[in-house]
Amino acid sequence: GHNTDGEGCARALTDLWRTALDGADVLVLGAGPAARAIGLSLRSRGARISCWSRREAQAAAIGPLPARRATLVISALPPDAKVPDDVIATVDPRADILDVNYGAARSPVPSNVGARRSDGMPMLLYQGALAFEWWTGMAAPLDAMRIALARAKGRAEPTRTENRPR
Repeated sequence: GHNTDGEGCARALTDLWRTALDGADVLVLGAGPAARAIGLSLRSRGARISCWSRREAQAAAIGPLPARRATLVISALPPDAKVPDDVIATVDPRADILDVNYGAARSPVPSNVGARRSDGMPMLLYQGALAFEWWTGMAAPLDAMRIALARAKGRAEPTRTENRPR
């Protein structure tokens, strides 16, 4: 079987913000299967991964507790999870925040943290594209897939991210 979480996330970050992962300080929130795949994928691209989860042993397998300012936060937590203030304090004010929940109205990362934010819809797009490519051997029709996702969300046209000035 294939897991699309890690590669889907990496492609979404490139598409959203042209994120350079080599040398980036990334905080992964959560320690479930998606968080593990994302941590592994981003580490393979040169990112320095730290991790926080209520499940300390599983989080430690992904990365140490955050010790430096994270410039990228990947939340793989449920929308109603509570992240401790001391962990939030390690996030750079200009950080990019990707919440892997598809279209969640709430995020465990407070709305006043970070500069640019996105839900998991871009990651879902690339997870679908990867599956399409594995099954068919053809390039995924990303534009058509973006339109279909936007329509499924009740949007007239695709949106990429909520941006605030950096």
